[in-house]
Amino acid sequence: MIFGALEVIEVYIRTQIAYHHSLKYGAFGYLEHSSFQCSIPVFDELMEDIKKESKRSDEMFISHFKEKYNTTNLPLWSVVEVLSLGALSKLFYAMHNDDKKLVCAQIPVTTTVFGKWLHAFTIVRNICAHHSRIWNKELRVSFAIPSKNVLFDPLRKITKSKFKEEKDGVLVYEEKEFDNNSSIFFALSVIKYLFDCIGEEVDFIDEVKQLIAEHPIVDLNAMGFVDGWEKLDIWSDV
Repeated sequence: MIFGALEVIEVYIRTQIAYHHSLKYGAFGYLEHSSFQCSIPVFDELMEDIKKESKRSDEMFISHFKEKYNTTNLPLWSVVEVLSLGALSKLFYAMHNDDKKLVCAQIPVTTTVFGKWLHAFTIVRNICAHHSRIWNKELRVSFAIPSKNVLFDPLRKITKSKFKEEKDGVLVYEEKEFDNNSSIFFALSVIKYLFDCIGEEVDFIDEVKQLIAEHPIVDLNAMGFVDGWEKLDIWSDV
């Protein structure tokens, strides 16, 4: 379910980057360092990633373009079609900030926050792609929390029981408050928020609720779900 949701977001990012960057710098402007604000080493690494992922792609439109125009360089709108989410995240990071603003114009967060979200989503996607456990995973890359967005305020912290000591043969636990932005619930909330921002009509809320209903024994608290999560504004069915 998460993998499919991230594919929708990935397509959106691809199209926005390809359109805005190509419109400003041309189809092959991405080959010039001046089209980005990153350092030369970061730019060189990005170009190497693009070269590798373009080379190993078996897409017909890639081979057709190379044969017709006798070149290994592809227009950006072709490049983004074969880049992984991780490479797209690097591409976004390298862009000039004014260009980043155009890419995420429909999403009312800073470009810094959005860039960090892409990085965190790369980690989530890789976990899914390798069929690894995710239900109570603490992500090694946390999601940035928008500082002036009240929708995210109820998601910031979560109270959990933590083992304190063993006293007279009895395990003693205490309630402690933890940061919640590395939980899978926070990732799901960001996905839901992005769908609302870009106007994507999907059954994401229903899918999440149905999955939870099918497995009532699962500890939602372990996944970072806050009490009354389904009634929060960010999870409203807008």
